[in-house]
Amino acid sequence: MRSVFCFAALVVLMFLTPHGRAADELTLSMLPRHAPTEIQRRIEPLADYLTQALGIPVTTVLAGDYTDYEQRLRRGDNAIGYQNPLVTVGVLPAHQVRLMAVEEGSGQHYRGIVIVPTGSPLQGLTDLKGRRVMMVGRTSGGGYLSPKLALTELGIQVHRDCELSVAADNKQENVLIAVSIGEVEAGFIRENALHVADRFIRRGSVRVLGHGAWLPGWSVTLRRGLPSQVQDEVVRFLKALRDDSPPMLALGLNDFVPAADADYDVMRRLMAEEAEASRTSAPPSP
Repeated sequence: MRSVFCFAALVVLMFLTPHGRAADELTLSMLPRHAPTEIQRRIEPLADYLTQALGIPVTTVLAGDYTDYEQRLRRGDNAIGYQNPLVTVGVLPAHQVRLMAVEEGSGQHYRGIVIVPTGSPLQGLTDLKGRRVMMVGRTSGGGYLSPKLALTELGIQVHRDCELSVAADNKQENVLIAVSIGEVEAGFIRENALHVADRFIRRGSVRVLGHGAWLPGWSVTLRRGLPSQVQDEVVRFLKALRDDSPPMLALGLNDFVPAADADYDVMRRLMAEEAEASRTSAPPSP
C-alpha cells in the first residue's frame, strides 16, 4: 500500500510546475504586435488544436503591450510564448527556445521595411538623416532592429541621426497611420504588416522606401520547469501541423522547425549595441 502511495505522489510531483500548479492546463500568448482582436484571431486556432492534441485545456492570454508581454513570460505566468527574436532573448531566463517559425514568403528569417508617404521626396534609406521617423518599439524586430541594422551598414546611426518616436501601444497599424497622414516623414514596420491598416488609411497613401536586414524568425518558447513530457508533446504536435491547417493559416506560417538559444545570438549582440547607444546618447546627469 505504501509503495502505491509513493508512486502516486511521484506522478503528481512530476507534473507540478514551478508555481505549484499541476500541468493540467497551459496558457498560450503571442507578442501583441497587432490589435487584440487580431492577435486573438491568429492564436485561437492554435490553442484549440493543442487542447485537442494534448487532451488538456490550452487558453490564450492577451498582453497589453510589449513590456507587459515580456514581464508575463519572465514571471513564468504563460507556459507557451510566441514572440519576435529580441523578446525571445529577453525571456530566456524563464523560458527556453524550442521551435522557430517558418513564414510564408520569407522562410526562417524575416525583416522590416521603411515606409514613407507616397508623395515623399525621399528616394533612398540614406535620405532618412535628420528625418522624423516612427518605430513600432525598441523591442520590435521588424519595426525597429531590422531597419536599424540596414541603416547602420549605410553609416546612419538612427538614435543619433534621426528624430525617433515610438508608435502608440507598439502597434504596426499606428506607424502606418502616422506615415499616411504625414505625422512623421518615415516609419519602420515589419514587412508583412504593410497592409494591416488598410481599413484605416487611404489606399496608396504610403510606399516602401527600402528594406531592413534579415533577422532570425519568431520563436516558440516553453516555460522552464514544465514537465519534459509536456514540452516534448507540445513540440511534437506543433511540428506535425500542415501548412494548410487552420492554426498555420491563421498565423501565416508554413512550418515550425527545431531551434535553440544559440540561433538568437545575433539578437544578443544587437541588444548590447542598443544598450551602449542609449548610454552614450543619454544626457549627462546634473
